[in-house]
Amino acid sequence: MFKKKLEMPSPAEALPGRPTPIPTACEHFIFHRPLKGPYPGGL
Repeated sequence: MFKKKLEMPSPAEALPGRPTPIPTACEHFIFHRPLKGPYPGGL
């Protein structure tokens, strides 16, 4: 009820990014849709 509302941190408050992206699979295991862009139309 009296909780502070959440808000996005400013760029100065945010944690630094990773030097390299987290490795992920190219496609979803079940739906066989790409997990990384560019994405086909209609998704």
